[in-house]
Amino acid sequence: MFNYTLFSQRLSSERIRHGHTMKSLSQLTGIPKTTLQGYESQSVIVDIENLIKIADALDVSLDWITGRK
Repeated sequence: MFNYTLFSQRLSSERIRHGHTMKSLSQLTGIPKTTLQGYESQSVIVDIENLIKIADALDVSLDWITGRK
């Protein structure tokens, strides 16, 4: 099951750990900065295409970033 709270927390922590600002992650993934902000604040639901872009950019698995066991 997709854990949106965990996804938002992991997105934020991995983005920071990799030294990315919202702007730099936006440039790397092609996802608008405002959309990434929405993912981190849990006000926007992530679609699978963007989820894959984020996981690839942060070099993490889809299972890990979504909290899937």
